[in-house]
Amino acid sequence: MSGGRHRHRFWGDRPRGLRPLTVLALCCVVAVLAVLATQATHPYGTGQTSTAAADGGNTDSTDPSASDPSTDEPSTDPAADNTDEPSPPATTTEPAPVPAPPAAPAGQNPAPVPVPIPVPVPDPGQPTPTATATPSPSPAPPPGPVSYEAESSTNTLAGTRIMSCATCSGGKKVGYVGKANTLQFNNVAWGKGGSVLLVISYINGDTTSRKAQISIDGGTPVTISFGSTNNWTNVRTLTLKVIINPGANRITLGYPSAYGPDIDRITLRSQ
Repeated sequence: MSGGRHRHRFWGDRPRGLRPLTVLALCCVVAVLAVLATQATHPYGTGQTSTAAADGGNTDSTDPSASDPSTDEPSTDPAADNTDEPSPPATTTEPAPVPAPPAAPAGQNPAPVPVPIPVPVPDPGQPTPTATATPSPSPAPPPGPVSYEAESSTNTLAGTRIMSCATCSGGKKVGYVGKANTLQFNNVAWGKGGSVLLVISYINGDTTSRKAQISIDGGTPVTISFGSTNNWTNVRTLTLKVIINPGANRITLGYPSAYGPDIDRITLRSQ
């Protein structure tokens, strides 16, 4: 009985609870489990300081990166950068489109498109030709005055006579023109013909006018009045506007019923 009481007293004196070694072992197990749990939930893996440890073991931190691995932090895995996104095409500068020519109004032909003319390249071995202006042809001047003497052997005298005259050109004249007698100048020409002035040099010694008729190339005769020259030595002129045909012409002077003036010569000149 004494022995039993002694044993009972021994167990009754022992303090209750866990032994120190058991507590230490439990703390080590808890610490290892905490480290493993931290490494499993921390996004940075091993080698990084746990945010839970920095916060004194508080695992309820408000930092989203401590619990959410899908953060905006760049990945260190090279394979993670190889995305399937297509690369943007290279920018190239395209030429501006040429505007189309304006359309022609309805009912009108389109305006012709000018074609550029290539500029000739001069040969370095040859001298460069110098452009020269081509002068435009000047119009031919009208023929100068041309005279035909009455006493010329080329003329035709029908009943008329050649007479001396000191004041006449060539010193001679033709008289007795009229009363069916005629004086005809042959081969009278004036360039290509046309309108021309006919100047008749004459002498009329009467105190009154004398008349004569003139015709060209056998045309209708025209009656002309010749004024007095006061004597038979003075020479005067009478000017008519006539039409001369191209080439040689015949000019005939006469009067059917009376004598006309004496004739010195005829002259053609431009108007």
